[in-house]
Amino acid sequence: MFSRKPNKTGRGSIFLLVLIAIPALLGIAAMAFDEGYKRVLQTQLQTALDAAALAAAREMGSIYYAMGLAADLDSNQVSDVQQVAMGVASENTVAGQGLILSNDDVELTHWNFDENYPVNAVRVSSAFPNARTLLSSLLGSRWPQQYSIDAELHSMAALTPASEFTPGLPFAIGADWFEGNDCGDAISWGGGGCAAWTTFSPQNVNANDLQEIMECLMDFPPQECMPSTALDGRELEFTNGGIAAALSDLEELFEAMRVRNDDIRDFDDDPDTWTVDVLIADFDCSTPNQLSQVVGYTTVTIEGVTTIGGGSLDATVDCEIKTQPNDHGGGGFGTVLGDLPRLVTE
Repeated sequence: MFSRKPNKTGRGSIFLLVLIAIPALLGIAAMAFDEGYKRVLQTQLQTALDAAALAAAREMGSIYYAMGLAADLDSNQVSDVQQVAMGVASENTVAGQGLILSNDDVELTHWNFDENYPVNAVRVSSAFPNARTLLSSLLGSRWPQQYSIDAELHSMAALTPASEFTPGLPFAIGADWFEGNDCGDAISWGGGGCAAWTTFSPQNVNANDLQEIMECLMDFPPQECMPSTALDGRELEFTNGGIAAALSDLEELFEAMRVRNDDIRDFDDDPDTWTVDVLIADFDCSTPNQLSQVVGYTTVTIEGVTTIGGGSLDATVDCEIKTQPNDHGGGGFGTVLGDLPRLVTE
């Protein structure tokens, strides 16, 4: 019998192929690792931007609530919002370090909203982070040294509408009134009525602010004169005291509004009355001059305003207590914004 000799040449060839394949296999593994790590970096960056945008928009909502009435932010308030975004971004790790943003990376803007109104959104942007690729460590300058992505990433958070309700008058009714009255019962401001003035702020009510609100209502819809953020559940200051300087403005406003009949500023079709939404607060009818929580709103039909004597406003009340979402997170319709933002797409 003849025996075969081992094929040493074949074994050498296989060994040579293995030696050639190892770098290629390592390269493929490194490419897979690099692609996976790039996705990790993208996720880290997007998470940091989302957190920064939400925090900044939340700060914007807090500023609007503290301001009371709808108004544009001044430069200091804009800076405060930007600082919040930059601070939160720096607390989020991207490629092993906190994300650094500048003022130019944080834009206060409008989202899905009439640009005649104050800004309601924050857009935060950042370029892709610098991080050395694994393949560059293996292949040196023959492979890209940094991960790259064609476009910068961004995130936008907005204060979206919380409800259709906007108070049409700086006026509130005590919740106690609804415990002993029926639909269509009369109520009055002045003379011991269970109602009070408010300027939609925790600060003391004053005639100048009341006049400013009513002068605005003469020329613009309530959405442009009243608070930007939802009021349900908030504590506001109320007063039943006579504010003589505001009474003539109220009388003039009533005369102008009662003939509107437009379902925007006047909800009825009677030229002799003015039907409008007002707040309901939890103050005691006997002592309305206090800081009280807003519990909802209702509709009143105002039949007359007089400046004679101490002055008064006479109206009838829809007995239903209506409420807004108590989380103020937005997502409804209208222009009263919730102050808890949500992420949105452009």
